[in-house]
Amino acid sequence: MINEDVIIDIQNAIIKYMNSNLCNQSHSETENLEIFFKEYRRIFEKLFYQQLKEIEQYEDYIKETAEIYKDKDLIYFEIPQINKEKICIRKCKYCGKYFILTHNRAVSCTRIVEGTGKTCRELGSNKLHTKQAQQQPELKLYYREYKRRYNYCLSRNLSKEPFFIWAKEARLMRKKCLDGKISLDEFSAWLKE
Repeated sequence: MINEDVIIDIQNAIIKYMNSNLCNQSHSETENLEIFFKEYRRIFEKLFYQQLKEIEQYEDYIKETAEIYKDKDLIYFEIPQINKEKICIRKCKYCGKYFILTHNRAVSCTRIVEGTGKTCRELGSNKLHTKQAQQQPELKLYYREYKRRYNYCLSRNLSKEPFFIWAKEARLMRKKCLDGKISLDEFSAWLKE
């Protein structure tokens, strides 16, 4: 959009040229044209830099457009755009739908699962944790004993301090068992003490 000041400057340059032609008989026709073009160049540069500043100011609003007639065309258009913007997409481990990564460690999306009011990320971490516990016998033994002792403290209204001390020792023993420093039988015997 051309500013009114620029239009006035262009009109003034034309008027100056006409006046120099009529009034300044001392200058030749070529000299008068040179004067006009110098003035015109000054105005054009002013207009160009003004337009450039406006473009830089609204650069985020200038976007590419494309006409898409088929679903396949949309895919062919979007894949390079995703690549250009460096957007990473991953499949959710809980619901199986695709989502845009907000950080590299995310394995589940933030969609709310119907009926639960919780996100896939919350439910997925619990599911993954439970699945790992079922696959490794060390973890299965540990969690079974942990839950048994914790429920015992709750049901008897006992102090939780001895339980937390035991839980800390149990985590250390679990780590030793997972690292192979003690056997599964030794770990199981220690848990039942």
